Amino acid sequence: MKQWNEVDCGHCVAAMVSRKSRELVNEADPKPHSSKGLTTKELLMIFSRLGLRVGMIKASGKLHLRNAEPPEKCCAMLVRRFPRKGSKTPPVGHYVAFDGKRVYDPGAKRPVSWSAYRKRRWKIVRWFVLCGSEPGRPR
Repeated sequence: MKQWNEVDCGHCVAAMVSRKSRELVNEADPKPHSSKGLTTKELLMIFSRLGLRVGMIKASGKLHLRNAEPPEKCCAMLVRRFPRKGSKTPPVGHYVAFDGKRVYDPGAKRPVSWSAYRKRRWKIVRWFVLCGSEPGRPR
């Protein structure tokens, strides 16, 4: 599922993990008209409103993808771009879905293997894990 704009990666990930339409995800959004993207609390609320029990594990925000191992039942993650030295670009968060083998990045053309995705310049900020046996792997 592709992003429609720069800030709807959270909506895309919620739709992929819940296997619901973008329209249902938008209806479940506590702030549907916000132009700032989703906070982690809002994403968890959307998952809950869509009938999924999803927990969140905080990461330090300093753990580079190449050193990271996703927890069991990980279904999504919040990552932050690792800026190059001297860059004046502020760090930006980005949500991606995960099925245990592939990363589904709403900004990419197709899913990428975990080993290939780990080579990118990102740090882990949050892991999202399924807390039940309900459907919840990205499609």
